[in-house]
Amino acid sequence: NLFLSYEKQKKYEKNTIYKLCFKNTTQLMEMRGNVKTLESFIAKHDYDIPFDQRYIIDKQITPLAHYEITSKEGLEFKETKKEFAPLCCALDIETTSDNKDMLKNEIISISIYSDKIKTILSYRDTKENNKNLELCKDEKEMIERTLEILNNFDFIFTYNGDNFDIPVIYNRAKEFDIDLGIYLKPKIRKSSMGKISYTTGIQHVDVYKIIAYLARLGSISLNKLDLTTAYETLLEKEKIDLEYTEIPELWENIEKRNRLFKYNLDDSKATYELGEKYLLTFTELSKIIRRTLQDTIRLPTSNMIESIIMYYYAKEKKFIPKKPSGEIIGDRADITYVGGYVKQPEPNIYENIAVIDFRSLHPSIIITHNISPETLNVPGKKLVISPTKDKFNLEVKAIIPGIIKEILDKRMKVKTEMQKADKSKKDVLFARQWSLKRLLASFYGYLAYPRARWYCLECARSTVAYSQEYIKMVCEQAEKNALKVIYSDTDSAFLIYRKQSEVETFLKKINSTLPGEIKLTLDGFYKRGLFVSKKSENVGAKKRYALIDFEGNLKIVGFEFVRRDWSNVAKSLQKDVLEIILKEGNLEKAIKKIRETISLLIAHKVKKEDLVLSSKITKPLNKYNNISPHVSAARKAERRGVLMRPGTIVNYIITKNGITISEKAELEQFVKDNSYDEEYYINNQVLPAVIPLVEQLGFTKEKLIESTKQQKLF
Repeated sequence: NLFLSYEKQKKYEKNTIYKLCFKNTTQLMEMRGNVKTLESFIAKHDYDIPFDQRYIIDKQITPLAHYEITSKEGLEFKETKKEFAPLCCALDIETTSDNKDMLKNEIISISIYSDKIKTILSYRDTKENNKNLELCKDEKEMIERTLEILNNFDFIFTYNGDNFDIPVIYNRAKEFDIDLGIYLKPKIRKSSMGKISYTTGIQHVDVYKIIAYLARLGSISLNKLDLTTAYETLLEKEKIDLEYTEIPELWENIEKRNRLFKYNLDDSKATYELGEKYLLTFTELSKIIRRTLQDTIRLPTSNMIESIIMYYYAKEKKFIPKKPSGEIIGDRADITYVGGYVKQPEPNIYENIAVIDFRSLHPSIIITHNISPETLNVPGKKLVISPTKDKFNLEVKAIIPGIIKEILDKRMKVKTEMQKADKSKKDVLFARQWSLKRLLASFYGYLAYPRARWYCLECARSTVAYSQEYIKMVCEQAEKNALKVIYSDTDSAFLIYRKQSEVETFLKKINSTLPGEIKLTLDGFYKRGLFVSKKSENVGAKKRYALIDFEGNLKIVGFEFVRRDWSNVAKSLQKDVLEIILKEGNLEKAIKKIRETISLLIAHKVKKEDLVLSSKITKPLNKYNNISPHVSAARKAERRGVLMRPGTIVNYIITKNGITISEKAELEQFVKDNSYDEEYYINNQVLPAVIPLVEQLGFTKEKLIESTKQQKLF
């Protein structure tokens, strides 16, 4: 009676293996410990996998695919060719701010938006006619009506709903003893970045997590991650915006309440349109990694990789290694090996630059040389010995290289579609192929990740050693072909050329010698490029350069322009100075632009929205020991009645009120237009952003400060 059934598996290392099946998860959990009491017990496998993931693996099904399901002895799944077209809606709530615990505040309105429904639910009317407003008797009825509507959908989009909307609805439903039902009852747990709110049936898709993931990968560029910025930047649309402090007044005033309702609906509309834009990217990713959509948008990349491998191992009826213990993780973390090859650039401005790079170098190496824990030190006739002297068997059909090949082919297919797509589809296809690119690139890192089930030091170090050999070979051959290498980093090289045809001929020559999937490609030709130096070093900084192509398009890497922790005034000036230098090579014009910006700062003529700095609250404010500017601003705002929770983006300005920078930090909405600290923005924002650029043209910080002092700018 210990288990429902057992199934004899093939022998493994001369031992007989049994698969044990249980009636329910409770029995399984009990047996995890009791199995050791069996007389013939040696070891256990496949016992530490989440149950929902275990089901997907055992049934070999793909999330978000369409199936015909029959029930005889258990459920049988037959995949059809029919496309799954999920019904999606977006949800947004507004609450009072009476309670310091924002999860306990009263919900005052709920908006639900889709292509078929545009509804605002509330229990207070408005003087203006609002055709989208549906009045309820009270908060309890409003929540019940919300659940009734949501039951018609497959996915619910929110924006930061993990931390706010879903936990609040859950708490208020519990307060009114409302049964959320099997499809909507959330599972809320804490993570290092706030809460994660899963729903058990209808899937909760926090669009904020999607936007943050894409921004982290670099497939989209945003100054801030709030809904307004994401909507305006990515969809080029505007939405109604309110400050937190305005909501109580609007709620209590029937003359103004309609503005609150419109804002509420606009938020769900923006969330819906952003969710729809990137939904296909993440449904495809979900299908690849074989996890539910709500898992996919929240998983670290290492877990994505592990999920794919687990699925294919189960398909081949192979054991899934157990999670490493804390002791093993600690031992692995202490091991290091040599990283990728980097040739540092001499800081300068260069002309006629060709950038060449290997197509998915690390994944291509793993495929070509069959690098995998499955092939390591396996005897055979066809062995490959890596530069680190590790041996891999080319005859073994390895799962990990096979998975990588499948994903690589998918990415190449998407890139081909991109070439034919119009602009509206091209952005989405770019995000999709970029996600696949990052997934591919993560396999190598996963093999070296101390917490990985398939950790393999020999595989990781062999992969990077091969990459060094290939890029060094390319650099050496380039120099022999009269192409000067000014910079090289891991999988790419920047060449000075005389004729573009010379580069194209060189690529063909190199590719004719490269094995398997390894291929050298042309990133592009650039008219001019600027490489800046590190502080106190006369070499160029790694991944800190700017290029301009022959159509005038800028490619900027590593500068403040593409970072979110700098003000717009600094980022805009840096971009302007880069354009002047790269397009015109005109130092005087660049210096003039810098002086003009400093003059505007001193005269307090810079708009406050261009002075905003942004940072995220990652834990409750009382848990911070070191009070950084954004924490200081958040605490002040909370004393004024503004709720600050983990996940909130704090937009603040450095004012003149205080001694330290942290003391001077205030939330943007509480700062008057002319009360900012101009010295802070000049010395801590503007000058650090532009000095590295003009130094390359012989104009030092000292010269700039001296000349501006003479103009009484300081």
